[in-house]
Amino acid sequence: MMAPHAGADYDSGAASRRGKPPQDDLIAALMQASEGGDTLSEDEMLGALQLALIAGHDTTSATLTLGLAALAKNPGLWDHMYRHPEKTLDSCMELMRFVAMSTLQMRFVAENFTWHGKEIKQGDFVFLVFAAANRDPRVFADPEQINPERDHEKSMVFAPGLHHCIGHLLAKMQVTEFFGALVQRFSGVELLDPKLDFMSQIAFRGLHHLNVRMIPRAKARVA
Repeated sequence: MMAPHAGADYDSGAASRRGKPPQDDLIAALMQASEGGDTLSEDEMLGALQLALIAGHDTTSATLTLGLAALAKNPGLWDHMYRHPEKTLDSCMELMRFVAMSTLQMRFVAENFTWHGKEIKQGDFVFLVFAAANRDPRVFADPEQINPERDHEKSMVFAPGLHHCIGHLLAKMQVTEFFGALVQRFSGVELLDPKLDFMSQIAFRGLHHLNVRMIPRAKARVA
């Protein structure tokens, strides 16, 4: 993971290199963004870029490592993905539901309301744990099991409604390209770490490292 100050230095340097005429990219768009004549301060712009770096890089790398660890323990899914490459996205959506890399969002309550008999007060700080929602047996049958044929219409992998991840299409492309190619090239993977070493963070689950041994597919003999 990139250290916060390193990411800030990178973002600051990238922003300072933007000149005229305006370029067609995210940094240029943030520099030009305005509402009622109000524009982003340098700190606000760098904060947005830091968020994009964390949300676009750390989440993907954590998903790939956690997903690989889960595949090592579920060879049936590995075989299913090998035999059904046309269903790679569905398999990856189930894999992401199962590993629960993104666990929750934190919110301040805007107004009083009652939720399942619990009084929630304006100003309360709440944790919306959609990783738990993805294990809800009322929605997902046998939620503790990986089922690549599962319907993911109600999946919370990329968060619900207004807060749906804006980078979900890129994330899906990256994950499906990686695992799709992986299962075709290798017949399996062996975990070399006796225990997974998780980072001490709450919103995003990730590993400090993952040591594995890839098992190559046997090449077909040429007659």
